[in-house]
Amino acid sequence: MKLVQEDENQYILEIELTTNCNYRCYYCTPNLYAGKTQLDYKDILWYVDKLIENDNTKIYNIRLLGGEPTFHPQIDIILEELYNRKIVNVHFVTNGSRPVTWWENAQKFLAGCIFSIHQQYAKPQHIINVCNVFDDHKPLEILAMMDPNNWDPALNLATELYTGLKDKNNCRIVKKIIDDRNNITDGIYTDEQKKFLLNWNDSFPRKRKHNRSKISSTLFLKEGKDKIKYRIMDAKLTNKDVFKGWLCNAGIDGSIIDAKGNVHKSACFRHKKGMGNIKIKNVNFPSTGIICDKNKCNCLTDLQFRKFNDSFVELPHLSLTEEERAELYQIQSSLNYIAYDKPKGVHDGNYISKNPKLPSWVYDKFKNIIKYSKSMLFLKNKWTTMHTDLNRKSSLTIPLNIVTPTNFYETYTSQQPIAKLFHNGSTFLQNNEIIHQVANPSENWRYFFQINFREPFIESKKWMTVN
Repeated sequence: MKLVQEDENQYILEIELTTNCNYRCYYCTPNLYAGKTQLDYKDILWYVDKLIENDNTKIYNIRLLGGEPTFHPQIDIILEELYNRKIVNVHFVTNGSRPVTWWENAQKFLAGCIFSIHQQYAKPQHIINVCNVFDDHKPLEILAMMDPNNWDPALNLATELYTGLKDKNNCRIVKKIIDDRNNITDGIYTDEQKKFLLNWNDSFPRKRKHNRSKISSTLFLKEGKDKIKYRIMDAKLTNKDVFKGWLCNAGIDGSIIDAKGNVHKSACFRHKKGMGNIKIKNVNFPSTGIICDKNKCNCLTDLQFRKFNDSFVELPHLSLTEEERAELYQIQSSLNYIAYDKPKGVHDGNYISKNPKLPSWVYDKFKNIIKYSKSMLFLKNKWTTMHTDLNRKSSLTIPLNIVTPTNFYETYTSQQPIAKLFHNGSTFLQNNEIIHQVANPSENWRYFFQINFREPFIESKKWMTVN
């Protein structure tokens, strides 16, 4: 299973412009409203240009937030300069409190906007007036902060905004769970409140569909050919925002810059070594994401990164002992290898030796799975181009020597890396949908023992996990 974006050619860059805000919401942390830290526009532009230089095939959706981002002293030049980067879409997450006259000019440089509405401070007619200055093709999301402790005022505010914007077809009122930063969603809403939130569209029907991809990705949970729409707020209410153990494309599908200039793969990864710092002009782009170790995915931006749970399965019960590996390594050294050619006779860098003579312990160790196999082979390479074998459905791959890592890719994700598997003696079940490429060609050969199967990945997991 995987969590995927409708448009997988997007890169989400979240920029914390400032830690200062004109509001003092009780459910917000002081470091997001009472701080004095802010970024310089030249550092921001340097990083955006580096992203584009690294990959100019993507569309970069840039999310400006804070604090209150619209009060950044350089905000006007930031908007204009980012607008001039033609593959960049910019939007705010903002309380919308700046004067309507300011918004009339600012919206020219925006692809859309997300308004965070706090009933303690928000003036509904002002928000309505601000939304009305936006061009009709630009998506606007009104995040109604549904405070369980002030439920009726929050609901009344959402209703007033919905009524006032009923003729604005590019607007939609979206429920916002206020405590996602604190990891305590479970239990804070009454059963009645939760029921209302899960049936939100009954009270606030969505208007005609508008393209919101420039401000927020439409997500799907996908398994094989089946997929269902993934609604973030409903997932948070029903504990379906748990991806612990999954591979998250943080750092690949997007990144986050904090107000000190530190670049992180994700919000949840801030406490670990980051990608660098834009103030000192030193950032490294990762080639792989992260394995989630959190009980919940708390950041709305992080939730828009693709996540994978079925791309590979580690199979420790099928791993080789050092003696077994050494024996297979010795066998392969005496074999004749032939170049593996892809269709149309294109050599992909792999050399194989099929169905070799094997010691009896191999058949005993893998007796429960060999009967499902199509072939057994030894494989070696120093480099590979993108490669997949459409005649097999999955394979058991066992590295025989410690070598540099291989990056694994999925064919339907525009060759974006989904995992980096170090050849350290572990055993992996590899999906047919995965193609691979050696990131750093080596002078040394990489050796593998492989059992190929006709069964698809989903089916093979059922018997692959049997001892």
